[in-house]
Amino acid sequence: MLSTELDWLELRGLTLTGTPPRKFWPSQLSVTLLVSNEFKSEKVTFTLNIGISAVIVLQYVILYFGYLFSGYKVYKNIHQFYNISAQKFYRYPKVYQITVDQEVTDTTITPIGFFGKEFENANLLMNYLKRHFVKDSEKKKFLIKNFIDSFKDEQGHRLDKSKLVEIINQILESLTFVERHCVKYYIQINDEQKDIIHRIIFDKFILLEIGLPSEKQTLSIFKKIKDQWIDIVEQEDPSQPYLKVNKLKLNYALQNIDSKIKPQRASPNAQKDGLLDMTQNSVRSRILSNNHLFEKSANNIEENLLESSLSDKLKNVNMELLELALQAHAFKSHHLDAQKEQATIISNERKVGSSCFYKIKALLRYHLQMLQFTNKEELGYGLKYVFKKNVLHFCGMPEASMEYETLVVQILNKREMIMREIYIFGAENKNRQRDHAEQVQEQL
Repeated sequence: MLSTELDWLELRGLTLTGTPPRKFWPSQLSVTLLVSNEFKSEKVTFTLNIGISAVIVLQYVILYFGYLFSGYKVYKNIHQFYNISAQKFYRYPKVYQITVDQEVTDTTITPIGFFGKEFENANLLMNYLKRHFVKDSEKKKFLIKNFIDSFKDEQGHRLDKSKLVEIINQILESLTFVERHCVKYYIQINDEQKDIIHRIIFDKFILLEIGLPSEKQTLSIFKKIKDQWIDIVEQEDPSQPYLKVNKLKLNYALQNIDSKIKPQRASPNAQKDGLLDMTQNSVRSRILSNNHLFEKSANNIEENLLESSLSDKLKNVNMELLELALQAHAFKSHHLDAQKEQATIISNERKVGSSCFYKIKALLRYHLQMLQFTNKEELGYGLKYVFKKNVLHFCGMPEASMEYETLVVQILNKREMIMREIYIFGAENKNRQRDHAEQVQEQL
C-alpha cells in the first residue's frame, strides 16, 4: 500500500514503476514497503535516487533556449546600452580647446587621477573611524556632528589633518590581521599618496557636515550650483590633483542662481565665431564661449556690486563650508574611482553632419570613428597621454590637420563601459586666425 504522496509509484509483481513529479527533482526518497499476508507482515525500506533524465534536460533546453540566448546577448552587449543611454554620467562637462602648433600641458587639459585604490581605502578607513568613534563615545551613539567635531582643531573651525593621521595610526594598531590586509595599500604607500586618501576622507566629512540640519540653507545653495562645478573650480597646482574654488566665479554663479534662463556668454571675437559657424561644427561655439566663460564677466562686474546683490541670497549660508563642499564634489566628479590597470584608453575622430540620419547615428554613437596606432599612448593629431603616479596627463603638439577637428578620448573599464569621455577641439593657430578670417570674408 502506498501513501498519497507516492501515488505515482505502482507495484507490478515484484517491480516498482512510475514517473516522479517535478517536486521531487532532484532528491533522494526513502520508501518503506509493508508486505503482509494472513500469516506474516514485514517492512522493507529502500532509497530511490531521483534524477533528471537527458530527455527532460533536452526538453527544458529547447523550451527556454530563447530566454537563455537573449539573456546572454544582453549580458554581452550591456556596455553598448550603457554607452548609449548614460552619456550624461560619463561625458566630461567641459570641451577642451587646444591650439594648433602650441604644446599641450597640464594647464591646457586638466590631468585625471585614477584613484580606485585610494577611494576604496578611504571608504574602509572611514568605516573604521566611525567604529572607533562609537567605541570611545560615552553615549555609545553615533552623532554626525560630534563625529566631525572630533577631527577639528581646538577652535573647532577647521578639520585637522594631524588629528586624522594620529587617530588612523591608533586604529591601525588595533585592527585584526584581516582588516589590516584590507588597508595594506594605505600602509605601504608614501605620504604623498596618503594625502590623497586623507583628502577623500576630509571630503566625506565635509559632505556629511553640509547635510546637518544647522546647514540647511548652505545645503540648499550647494544643490543648486553643484552641477556647475566645472565653471567654478580651477586647478590648485598643476602638479597636484586638487581643485580649488575661484571666488569670483562662485559669486557669478551665485548671482545667477535663481535665473530661469542662464545668461548667454558671447564670444569676444565675433569674426571668429562667424568663421567657425561656416565649418558646420556644432561644438565650436560652445568651446569658444567656455574659454571666456567668466573672464569677460569678471572684468565688467565690480566685487562691491556682487557682494551687495548676493547679501540677501546668502543669509545663514556658511560660505567656507560651501566652498569646501564644491571642492569635494569637484574632486569626486573629475577624478575616477578606478584603477589604471583596469582601464583602456581609446581615441575617436568625431564625424560632423547636420542631417536627420546623422542625428540618429550620433544617438547610437556611430558618429565616432576609432583611431588606431602602433603606439598605445598615441591619441592622434600629435597628441599623446602618459601616466605619472596613477594620474593621466595629456601632452604633445597638435598638428595642423587638427584644425576644426574634434578628438573624442574615451576611458573604458574591463566591460568596455565608458567611464569618461573627453572632447578635445583643435582651434586654428592664433597667428593665422585673422588672415584666414579675412580670406573667407573676401570670398564672400
